[in-house]
Amino acid sequence: MMAAPTPLTLASINVASIKSDAARFAAFDFLGRVEADILFLQETRLPDLAAVFKAKREWRHGPSYWSLAAEPYSGVAVLFTAPVECRRVIDPSGTGSVSL
Repeated sequence: MMAAPTPLTLASINVASIKSDAARFAAFDFLGRVEADILFLQETRLPDLAAVFKAKREWRHGPSYWSLAAEPYSGVAVLFTAPVECRRVIDPSGTGSVSL
């Protein structure tokens, strides 16, 4: 017997930089109140791994995955608001793999 599908709520938000502690605090305070299971952030603008690790530690609502911002208006993140099981999935088309 198959389990019933579980609906997910998604949100995509352009944060226009969360490099500063104050901006990150304000964004995380707001995002923590958004009723979404998965949050997609655009323009995070985190310039180095130290900033990424700091943001990852400060997001306390679930797992998070971040990219570096190689250009001024770049950088993305995927934030979860609840615990999730993440595993590596191989794309059957042979074009690559993704982590879920």
